[in-house]
Amino acid sequence: MRYDLAPHRDYRKLVLYKSKAIIKLPLLLFPFRHLTLRGGYDYGCGIISVNLIHPSCQALPLTSLPSFAWKRRNRMKKQRLPLLAVFLLGFVLSVFAFVQVVFVPNLSAEGAVSGSGTQPTETAVSPLSVTAVDDPIDCNTAVSPVVGFDISQGQQPLDLSGFLTDLQNDGFTVGTIDLSGSAIPACVNVLLIQGLASNNRLTSAYTTADINLITAWVANGRGAMIFGDWGSLKNETQSLTQAFGYTQGGGDSAAVSDATDSDPAAPAIVGDTWVIYQSDNFSAHPALNGVGSIELLRSSWLLPGTNALVTTDADATPADTAVIAAATHGQGCVIISADSNWVTDDDNAYSKENNAQAARQMVNWLNDCNTNAPPPADTFLFLPVINNNYCVDSSFFADIALTLDTSGSMNDPTEPGGPAKIEAARSAATDFLNLLTFPGDQAAVVLFADSGVLEHPLSSDRAGLIAALQGNTPGKTRIDLALLTSRQELTGARHIPANNQVIILLTDGHPNGTEETAVIAQANAAKAAGIIIYTIGLGNDTNVSLMQNIATTANHFYAAPSTSDLNEIYNQIADSLNCP
Repeated sequence: MRYDLAPHRDYRKLVLYKSKAIIKLPLLLFPFRHLTLRGGYDYGCGIISVNLIHPSCQALPLTSLPSFAWKRRNRMKKQRLPLLAVFLLGFVLSVFAFVQVVFVPNLSAEGAVSGSGTQPTETAVSPLSVTAVDDPIDCNTAVSPVVGFDISQGQQPLDLSGFLTDLQNDGFTVGTIDLSGSAIPACVNVLLIQGLASNNRLTSAYTTADINLITAWVANGRGAMIFGDWGSLKNETQSLTQAFGYTQGGGDSAAVSDATDSDPAAPAIVGDTWVIYQSDNFSAHPALNGVGSIELLRSSWLLPGTNALVTTDADATPADTAVIAAATHGQGCVIISADSNWVTDDDNAYSKENNAQAARQMVNWLNDCNTNAPPPADTFLFLPVINNNYCVDSSFFADIALTLDTSGSMNDPTEPGGPAKIEAARSAATDFLNLLTFPGDQAAVVLFADSGVLEHPLSSDRAGLIAALQGNTPGKTRIDLALLTSRQELTGARHIPANNQVIILLTDGHPNGTEETAVIAQANAAKAAGIIIYTIGLGNDTNVSLMQNIATTANHFYAAPSTSDLNEIYNQIADSLNCP
């Protein structure tokens, strides 16, 4: 028999389970966020029944009675219950546990499975023994393939005990790593980054150094599975997913909802946000072979929707939007999920629908992506074809000014229900930055509306440049000042003389607050300085003639009627940058 005393997903109530008996305790009575009965483990902070858990405590086997573990609420300004009352309540609960151990047959002393505001099923996922995970990974003893579970932001392997146990059964060595260190162990093939810690926010956001480490590691031929989440819970992983080209959408309380495909067994308090996705929501992909359905337990969504594995229905909010995506990054691969809970034991989520099958196959796909044999050597076949635009790829590097329009109209979508133009532009520009060869290449970020603002000077700081894309300068559309600011940076002291100088200008409209003649004058000044100019017209209201005149040639202008066109356009531009 299993016990679980764990918070609802919204932390408003605590629920004690024993079979079908449920005792609900209002959270406001307690000065603590988590009250958890873990039948098989103590956190090492003491041997008394009521423990104040310190984040540094490690889970240790407990052979005596089950203990209750308390965790103080974050940002608590004052105690809401007298200390004596806390210990009296702990004494009562401890007596209750003792009675159950002594007098109730078949009581299991194994660790409990995290629950929710709903009654758990009788077939809960067995917890993973703490001795089964290498903590940390030891490459001298680990047998390949190896899955590394990051714990740098407070993540707990026990939250994913069913998933990690299945990976071990699939032949993976599973162990913990701490990304706040200087390197990822060389033996790791697949990296798991969970977006929650004990069903709560991570201790802090991933730093620029962390992000640079992860993106470079994946680009070198490895695989990463990154889990975000909904509302404000996604904030700590937002910069990380953006580094791979995906923004987790929605505000601090927003989540995907779907009234026609929501889980009927979900707690009333979560509404229609526990969404079941079926095969018609899936893209054809090896990671989803044979998967009939999966369930996400409150998720955000991913922008843009490129390389989507799973998308929302047309009647969902938001509609036809990615919630899980799989993409290549350099020589490696990444899967990004907009929900963390679906692979955890919390709410018995890992056992819902075909979640277990999908999660296991995704990790296996990431591992296979790492170990793919290199492509065969190039074979050249010379044919008598004349191509005036042909360019022999070379080792030329470039200094690039990513110049983005942030005027008010960029907050609108190109089509109803689509992402805002500025969000899609930021995401595509992020993908573009991930294609550059740093430190040979350099990039700068220039945002413009009423003026041209150098948000980030020329550098090879990929994470810093991606962060700079999130800046905002609302107002009119001063394309002339954008070109001026970009030219000044590309011809200034930070320019590497051997590098090509490139401006990639994206806008969705006409000049506003200036004349076309002033725009053309600035474009000509940039060209006279040896700068190559690409222009991208986003939406159906761009001045095509002007954009072609700004560009180095008409072939350097790209029309993007929809935000979904941006990634391919930036890819084409990236491919051309090595041309002298």
